[in-house]
Amino acid sequence: MKKIFCSFFRLHFIILIAAIQFLILVPRFFSPAEATTAGTGITVALVSDKTSYLPDETATVNITINNPNGHKISAAELHISYGPGLTGQTITKGSYLQTTFSPLPTIGNGTASIVLGSSPDNPPTAPSGILATLTFKVHSTSQIQFDSNTAVAAINISTGIAYPGDVLEPNGMTSTTINTVNPTSTPTHTPIPTITPTLTLTPTVTSSPSITPTATPSVTPSPIPSPTIPTNPTPTRIPNPQASLSFFVNGPAFINEPFLVDVNFGTNSPVAGVDAVIHYDPNKLSADSIEDHRLLPITPKIVTDAGTGTIRFSQLAAIGQYFTGNGTMITIHFTPKQFGDTPVTYEFTPGGKTGSTAIDLYTGENILISPSNTTVSVLDHASLQIGLSVPYGNGSDVTGTVNSTTGNWTSNFTTDTQGNSNILSVTDTFINSVKTFVVKITGFLRERFTITVNPGVNQAAIGPLRAGDLNDDGTINNVDLSLMYDDWFASGKSDLNRDGVVNTSDYWILTQNFLKSDN
Repeated sequence: MKKIFCSFFRLHFIILIAAIQFLILVPRFFSPAEATTAGTGITVALVSDKTSYLPDETATVNITINNPNGHKISAAELHISYGPGLTGQTITKGSYLQTTFSPLPTIGNGTASIVLGSSPDNPPTAPSGILATLTFKVHSTSQIQFDSNTAVAAINISTGIAYPGDVLEPNGMTSTTINTVNPTSTPTHTPIPTITPTLTLTPTVTSSPSITPTATPSVTPSPIPSPTIPTNPTPTRIPNPQASLSFFVNGPAFINEPFLVDVNFGTNSPVAGVDAVIHYDPNKLSADSIEDHRLLPITPKIVTDAGTGTIRFSQLAAIGQYFTGNGTMITIHFTPKQFGDTPVTYEFTPGGKTGSTAIDLYTGENILISPSNTTVSVLDHASLQIGLSVPYGNGSDVTGTVNSTTGNWTSNFTTDTQGNSNILSVTDTFINSVKTFVVKITGFLRERFTITVNPGVNQAAIGPLRAGDLNDDGTINNVDLSLMYDDWFASGKSDLNRDGVVNTSDYWILTQNFLKSDN
């Protein structure tokens, strides 16, 4: 009878263990946090500024977001691919999300990427907007499209709870095609042959009777201004000349730590020079230094007024020269003094001759359009504090390890008698994202928790620990019970209530968690 009972017990024990392991393993392969959230109505699109382009022309493409239901957009990770007929030039943050996160924005070799986030206190809910802007040099017709790892994170406007995973609708990413046209009527070729004959005819003025009317005294001064003829080819006049100024914030800004802001300029028409007047809040930012990249070759002066928070500078083309294209003029080295959002803006009046200007080579008029200002979100570094309890024994002071399920982050910690751990520094790339962490303390089963990582201290309470995993294999079973028997009437790891001796009280604690496994 005893053998039959033991066989019956072993059979049921094996079946029960197998069932528990199945229930534990299945959710790990079907994590709902990794699934796409449908029904949000959120989509993104690539929108070019024109329908067609001439070869070597600059194309501007906006990455737009459509948020018809007004959800709170907290972050966007954008990955773009483009064809060999394009040369990627710049990728800059738009106005919809305030902050650029690491890794830094990149463009080149057929790909572009940028990671953006919103202020934790004020995520945008606008129905549409521009996430980022890309510029390309056009060579031939090519397609620009989103990569599959593009994702957007949002908070449900009705419940206030963050959606798990990517919130983009299925088929919610719209690509675009940059078309080129045959440049048969391009006027840039006609000035070149007409300029050279007029210069070579001047020696023959006196020898050709047919040209004698032009050989009047008014022609003789022509050699005097000849040094001002541009050494680069005569530029093509653009029907609607426009120039732009914008900022690019390099990565997140943390309190008392330097960060960089690029001042970028672009123009589709030749300009003689550019003036920029920039304002910032000197109570929140300190302008430590300015790096001059000399996009235009002459910089007469750079002036910084720390009292009013004003930076003024100009860049000029050399006499008889001009500038077209785009790039970075200067880089400002700021250090934040206070937490929160703070604007950095251009002083600008449309068509004005003071403040920020871009002076057209032909007319001397200001062709600068409204500049793109920016808001810098000054953050605190992210950190983590764990709160737990040991349900049996004297105090909750333990030592353990916590790690993220993604992101390759791990840290050791120690709790006080109240169960509160020391403050643990978390990688700043986790900020404004949902992360799952696993806590392991020797002799206890693993516990996991999921939080949205915000700047500053993130507190996570994991509740009472489940004691009895004496071999730390993730399951409390007969193996652990056997180890407890070996320690009976002694002290050590099996002393679950930490009273100095292993006995029936510790056996009772283990049986409360018998056949339980890691979360």
